[in-house]
Amino acid sequence: MAMYLRISQDKKLENFETLVNHRTLLESFACKNGFTFETYEEVLSGGSSELGKRPQLQRLLNEIETFDAILVVELSRLSRNGLISETVLQYCKDYDKPIITPEKVYDLANNDHDVLTFRFGALIASQEHALIGKRSKNNKIQMARAGLYISGSPPFGYVRNPKTKKLEIKEEEAETIRYIFTLHSQGLGSFKIRDILNAEGYKSATGKYFNLSSIKRIIKNPVYKGWTVFHDRKKVKKEWQVYL
Repeated sequence: MAMYLRISQDKKLENFETLVNHRTLLESFACKNGFTFETYEEVLSGGSSELGKRPQLQRLLNEIETFDAILVVELSRLSRNGLISETVLQYCKDYDKPIITPEKVYDLANNDHDVLTFRFGALIASQEHALIGKRSKNNKIQMARAGLYISGSPPFGYVRNPKTKKLEIKEEEAETIRYIFTLHSQGLGSFKIRDILNAEGYKSATGKYFNLSSIKRIIKNPVYKGWTVFHDRKKVKKEWQVYL
């Protein structure tokens, strides 16, 4: 059978220890019942709501006819996304492959009640996932409103105070930032600013000479205007949420 294991890096309570615990549980269950198995496991970051971003699950489905069943800790391990759950369901029905958990066998090809249970569980998991995502986003918005920096590595010229979670000026780099904006205020473009900085020996955060893209990013970065910005990466600039 196919043993499928999945954890999400976005969940605070899930880590590699969780993956090991799930693997140990399923291996013990399989050995106790005399099952032979091949393991498919993946650690996901982000929602991974598209099957194309779930290579191990996709591989399992492509090879499903070579197995007798799918073994998981619980149904939600397969997916918290409704579309992916329906895809898994269809494969199981088409190839007559049950899903086995330590608690129950779901005969999706022959038992309508199991299909209903599977779909209901998938719906609950999907709604829970959406609710967690909404809470996480709202929490980040509140942090941004409070002036906390939540966007990963701090921009050049700043450090993030681990206690206050706010940006603080890194003076040895801030001098370079001030010079960039002084040159920009004089009407110089990114090309000319880059050339001046490199000719005068200024270095970037990596200790290398400045390139054109880094100059453009600095000039366009709203953090240097004193703004805290929270936005989804897929949104265009006009949809950014900016907090002064």
